[in-house]
Amino acid sequence: MDPRALDASVSRGGKRRHSVLRARTGPSEPGGRAGAATGSRCVPGTIPAAPRRFPGDRGGGGGERDRGVRRARRSAPGAPGPGSAPPEALSRGLLHRGTAGAGGRYGRTHDPSRRPGTAAGRGDRRSWRTLLLLHPASEKEDRRPVIRVAELRCGYPGRRVLDGVTFDVHCGEFVGVLGPNGSGKTTLMLALSGVLPVESGYIAVHGVPLERMPSRQRARAVASVAQGFDVRFPFPCADVVAMGRYPHQKRWRLQSPEDEAAVRSAMEQTDTTDLAHRPVTEVSGGERQRVMMAKGLAQAAPILLLDEPTSAMDINRKLQIFRLLRDLNLNEERTVLTVLHDINLAALFCRRMIFLKEGRIAADGPADRVLTPEILEAVYDVPVLVRDVPETGTRQVVFVP
Repeated sequence: MDPRALDASVSRGGKRRHSVLRARTGPSEPGGRAGAATGSRCVPGTIPAAPRRFPGDRGGGGGERDRGVRRARRSAPGAPGPGSAPPEALSRGLLHRGTAGAGGRYGRTHDPSRRPGTAAGRGDRRSWRTLLLLHPASEKEDRRPVIRVAELRCGYPGRRVLDGVTFDVHCGEFVGVLGPNGSGKTTLMLALSGVLPVESGYIAVHGVPLERMPSRQRARAVASVAQGFDVRFPFPCADVVAMGRYPHQKRWRLQSPEDEAAVRSAMEQTDTTDLAHRPVTEVSGGERQRVMMAKGLAQAAPILLLDEPTSAMDINRKLQIFRLLRDLNLNEERTVLTVLHDINLAALFCRRMIFLKEGRIAADGPADRVLTPEILEAVYDVPVLVRDVPETGTRQVVFVP
C-alpha cells in the first residue's frame, strides 16, 4: 500500500476519516459504490462493508476505522483467530453452532455418532439416506464458496423443516432447488435471506456468517425474490422496482442518476417498461412477478435467490426470464439459486440441481447425473420416464400417470 494513503487523518465534525478510505473507493479500485465495481462480480471486496465504530474514537464513538488499520493483537481478516476451527473442517461442512468451548464459537466438529434417531442424538426422527451427492464444485475446493451451508436446522414454532442440510454454492453457479411440496425449499430460501432464524448450523455469505452481516451489507450481497408479494397500497410499478435500490442509497437522499439508470435497465430487461406508471395492485400475477424480478435485478447484488419466480407466467415469459438469468449468469457471473417445480424448465437452464425431501438433501449434482428415473421416483413417489433431447442437449422428464 502506498505510504501516502496512510497519511495523517483529517478531523471534520468530530469524526476521524482516514485517507485510505478515499484511496480504496476511487474509480480504479473495486471497493466503490455498487455498480462502479470492476472485475468479477463474485469478489467479496466489491461489496462495501458497513462502517465500524470503536469506543476509543473521538466524537462519541462515531469515528470510522478502515479494516486495513488494525489494533494490536487483532487477527487479519480471513486469518483464523484464537480458538477458531480449522478451515478444512468447514470445507467439509462439519461445523455446527454450539456452546463456546475449547473449539471456539464454531469450533465443535460434527460427531457421526450424534445423529438424529440415535441414543446420543436429538429427537427420534427416522433416518433419510441421501440418494446421490455429486458436488460439481468439488473441483473448485481452492475457491471460497459464495454461499456455505453446514448442518442447517431451522423451521417454525413447534415444527422443524430443515434437518442437517449441507452444501456449498460457488461463484457463477446456476443451481436449481427442487422437491415435492413441504420438502423445505421455501424455508431454505428464507433462511438464506436472513428472514428465518436458524436453530443450529452455519450459513455464510462470502465467508461472513449471515447473522453477523448488517442488513444493508447483506442486501448488497444477496437479492431475494420471494414466492409471493402481497402489496395492498397502489404503488406505481416503477416505484416498486426502485425499492431495490435502497441498499445503495444514503438516508434521506433522493434517487441518484445511478439509481435511475439501474431501475430503467432492470425494467427494460424484464419487459416491464410499459407497466411503469400502472399501480402494482392492478396488474396480473405474471406481470407482478416480472416487476418483482426487475426489483431484484435493480438491487445489483452478485447473488440472486429466487423462490419460484415464474410460477404465474406463461411459457413465453418463463423462457424470457430464464434466458435473461442465463445471460446474467454467463456474462456478469451472477450466482443464481432458484426454487422450481418445473423439472424440465430447470433441466434447460440449471447446470446443477439439489433435490430436497423431508427437509434433507436427497440428491445434489450436475443435471445430467441427478435426472435419473431412480432418483426422481424416490423423490416424487411416482413412475417417471427420462429422455435425452438432442435438439436441446438436455434431459427431459415425463411423469407416468
